[in-house]
Amino acid sequence: MAIVHRFTGNKHNELISRELTPIRAIRWKCKECSNFQPSEVRECHIKDCALWPFRMGNAGRKSTLTPEQRQAAAERMREIQSLPKKSVVETA
Repeated sequence: MAIVHRFTGNKHNELISRELTPIRAIRWKCKECSNFQPSEVRECHIKDCALWPFRMGNAGRKSTLTPEQRQAAAERMREIQSLPKKSVVETA
C-alpha cells in the first residue's frame, strides 16, 4: 500500500509529492526531523516519539519496547487518531 506523502524538499524548500510506502514515509519524516542527517536518525534520543521504533525502516520488527512503552505509544496513537482531520493547503 503506497500513500502520497507531501513534504518540503531539503534544498530549495519546495513542496514535493511522492508515493511512498508507510514505512518509507516514516523514514522520510525522521530524516526531515533530523535535518536530513542519517546519523542523527540512527542516534535519535526522542524515544517517546510514536515513530521512534520505525525510524530505521524495520517496521518495528526489532523493537525493544517494554509493555509500558507499548501501552503509552498505543494511547498516543489513539489520541492522534481521535483528532479532527485538517485539510492540507499546498502553497508554493
